[in-house]
Amino acid sequence: MSSLVKLAFGDSVGQLVCCVSPPSDGKTAGASKAGKLSRKDYRRHLQALEEEKKKRDEDFARKKVERAAMRSHLRQKYQLGQNETDTRQLKAVKGRVDLPEDLAAIVNVGRTAGTAPRLLGAFPGLPETNLTELTNTAQAAINQLRQTTERQCALM
Repeated sequence: MSSLVKLAFGDSVGQLVCCVSPPSDGKTAGASKAGKLSRKDYRRHLQALEEEKKKRDEDFARKKVERAAMRSHLRQKYQLGQNETDTRQLKAVKGRVDLPEDLAAIVNVGRTAGTAPRLLGAFPGLPETNLTELTNTAQAAINQLRQTTERQCALM
């Protein structure tokens, strides 16, 4: 039977069969010392794995709080309601979250240091305008139209 299988599939089956069947000299495959660790090495390996897991968990928690702070800042910027989950996460770290510079730049787009948010700050394409000047110009235009209509219309 094995010769028929070897003819059909070639040497690959022979390699597979040698891995599945026990060695012919009577020794078991797991008995070799090449892959074994001593207890001391095994403990060191477990300790290193625990430290890596702890570091990954700390990084994950830090990033999670940074994201919550980012969402909170954006909600405040756009005057949206606050999220309870984000509030709890920020309270857990007692509000000591430093946003990375690139994230802080996203939040503070349209604001300069020391200035309050503007009414027209949501429209960055509009040029800087003085609202009093704008109302004065509009009032002058209305007065001019009123005067021209009074001159042209005899009933007014």
